[in-house]
Amino acid sequence: MYTYKVMIHPNNKQQTKIRRTLNKCIECNNIIYDYLDYYMKNKLGLPKCGDVRKWFTAQKSIKDNEIIEKRKGLTKKEIINNHLDTLFYDVSNDALKQEIKDTYNSFVRFLKKLAKYPVRKTYKSYKKSFYVDPYKIEFSDKKVRLEKIANNQKRNRQVMNWVNMAECNRIPINVPYYNPRIVLEGDRFYIVVGVDDEYAPKKKIETTDSIIGIDINIKAIVTSDNDVYKAVTVKKEYKKAVKKEKENQESYQENILKLKN
Repeated sequence: MYTYKVMIHPNNKQQTKIRRTLNKCIECNNIIYDYLDYYMKNKLGLPKCGDVRKWFTAQKSIKDNEIIEKRKGLTKKEIINNHLDTLFYDVSNDALKQEIKDTYNSFVRFLKKLAKYPVRKTYKSYKKSFYVDPYKIEFSDKKVRLEKIANNQKRNRQVMNWVNMAECNRIPINVPYYNPRIVLEGDRFYIVVGVDDEYAPKKKIETTDSIIGIDINIKAIVTSDNDVYKAVTVKKEYKKAVKKEKENQESYQENILKLKN
């Protein structure tokens, strides 16, 4: 499998939407971590992944209702300042599902003694990325189509889902994709996606008509039509040092034999 990593240039509205998705994924990760951590500390055993998902869907609606109630009587600026501008409903469900799966698998790896006990994520230490469904993602020559960037289902609003890429004709079109993710590194956004080795870029090997001859010779090691590569000359000082070292080794071995006898 070959992995492509291409920088994307979202506009201001797309950037805010992507950042909100990243923040909600971190919040989802921490909710699931606290839930599983409670089970592990009380030695209740790890619940099934499906049950964890069902529990989170119930918690998701409760959290959204709490935010809607807190919004009442607040202005737009106050809502943004109090971090009440995003709901779990506004975020892609596939990104949240994958976040649950990743957190659950970290505890499974610990139980199998393949990794250390998982740590609760913070906004600084967390690698900011979210999953995109490989069957819903689309690529063109210059753009990539993401999910849930535009909340409205009208055609003219769906244009918001298409994000510009920094490089043209880099990622192959209409091929199977594996584990596509949007990654934030500093202030830059990247799309990371895997494809089969068949669709990987082929390296071009430059061929020439020049003939090369290799000969174990004193004057030249390699000779071609145009160039001659001279042999490396060894200095007298180096030869003397090697000879001295050899003599010292021989005398040392003779002294050891005498002591043994």
